[in-house]
Amino acid sequence: MPESSKKSPRQRFREEHAQFLERLSAGLTDLEIMRQMAWNKLQLKRHQAEAFAAGHQRTKAAYQTVLLADMPEDIRRLFPDATPDALLKIEASDLPTLAFGSSDALRLGEWVLAIGSPFDLQSTITAGIVSAKARNLGVIPNDFRIEAFIQTDAAVNPGNSGGALVNTHGELVGINTLIKSQTGSYIGYSFAIPESIVRKVVVDLKEFGIVQRALLGIRFAIVDQDFIDREGKELGITELGGAYVAGVVEGGSASEAGIRKGDVILDIDGVKINDNATLSEQIGRRRPNDKVKLSVKRDGAVKQFEVTLRNKAGKTELMTKEDVDVVEVLGGKFADAGTKLCRELDIRGGVQVVGIKADGILARARVKQGFVITHINDRPVYSVADMQRMDEKVRSIDGIYPNGRAASYTLVE
Repeated sequence: MPESSKKSPRQRFREEHAQFLERLSAGLTDLEIMRQMAWNKLQLKRHQAEAFAAGHQRTKAAYQTVLLADMPEDIRRLFPDATPDALLKIEASDLPTLAFGSSDALRLGEWVLAIGSPFDLQSTITAGIVSAKARNLGVIPNDFRIEAFIQTDAAVNPGNSGGALVNTHGELVGINTLIKSQTGSYIGYSFAIPESIVRKVVVDLKEFGIVQRALLGIRFAIVDQDFIDREGKELGITELGGAYVAGVVEGGSASEAGIRKGDVILDIDGVKINDNATLSEQIGRRRPNDKVKLSVKRDGAVKQFEVTLRNKAGKTELMTKEDVDVVEVLGGKFADAGTKLCRELDIRGGVQVVGIKADGILARARVKQGFVITHINDRPVYSVADMQRMDEKVRSIDGIYPNGRAASYTLVE
C-alpha cells in the first residue's frame, strides 16, 4: 500500500497546506513589497504616478490594482480626479511583481487565498474555496454591466477591496471586490472580479486610457426551466441551455452578422451559454473589431456565425481617452449641485456648470453658466464623479436652469 494512502485526511491536508505556503511565500513577499510601495505617500509623488482604473505591469515599471476608496485620505488627495479603481504607475525598475494565473482554469472546490488589509490589519491572508464562477449579483446599476464574479468563502471585509485573490501557486486569479451580507461584514460569501476581466481592463487602460467595450447588440433571455414554462413551449423551445434572442439592435454586431430575433445562441467560441454572466463575460473580455464564433440554433438546425464585435455606437474602431473624456469634451468647470439647489429644483442630484471654455460642447450648444446637468445620453448624472466615469461620446445633454427652466441639447456631429 502506498505510503500516502496510510495517512489520514488531516495529515494529508497539513502536508499539502505546508507545501502550498512554501510555494506561495515568494509571491507573498513580493506582494508585501508592492503594498508598502503603493501605500507609502512619500513614494507616490504626483510626477511619479498616473491614475487610471485597474492594475498592470511592464518591464521598467510596476503597477498594482487598488481601490482608492479604501486608501487613507492623505493618499487619496494625490489623485483628486481618479475613479475608484486606479492603475498606479511607479517609475522604477527591477520591482517584484505578482504573476497572472487563469481564472478560466479555476475549478469549483479549488483552494484560493484572499489578501488585503481589512479593518487596517495590514497584509491579512484568509483562505477559502471557489464556491461558484460567473456569478451575477445585479449590484452594478448599469445597462452595460459585466457581472461574472468568482464566489469564494474566503473571509473578506471592508479594506480587502482591490486585494489579490490568488491560487495555490501564488498567481493572481481575481481582485476581491465585494461581499454579500446583511450586516456589512463577512458572513460567508465573498466575490472577486475574475482575472480574465482584470487583465483585459488593465491592458486597455494602459494602452488607450479607457476600457474598450464591445457589445453583441442583442436583448436576450437564458433558456432555463422558467423560460420554457413561461414562453418557451409557445416558441417551440423545449431544450434547456443557450440564450434566446428576444431582439437585435439595428446596426449592431449581431444584426450585421445575420443573427435574428428567435435564434438561440448555444455557445460563444465553444463556451456554452447557460447563464447571463457567462455571455456577458465572454463578450466583455473582448474589444470592438474582435471576431467571435457563435453556434446558433435556428428552426431546429445549428448554424455557425462569425460576428465582428462593435461598440455602443455600432462602430468597430477603438476609442481613445480623448474621444470619451466627458469633462474635457464638454469644455467647462463643474461642481456637484448642492442639497439646497437640488431641493429647490426637485431633482435627486446633478452637476452644475460653473465655468465654460470657448472650444467645448457647452459653448457650441450655447449652454449658459449655472445650468444643472441631470442626464447625459439619457443616463442619470448625480455628481461630477458620475460624469467622470462615463465612457461614451456625448450625444445629448438634459438638465435644468436655476430658474426652473428645463433644457435639452443634442450634439450633431
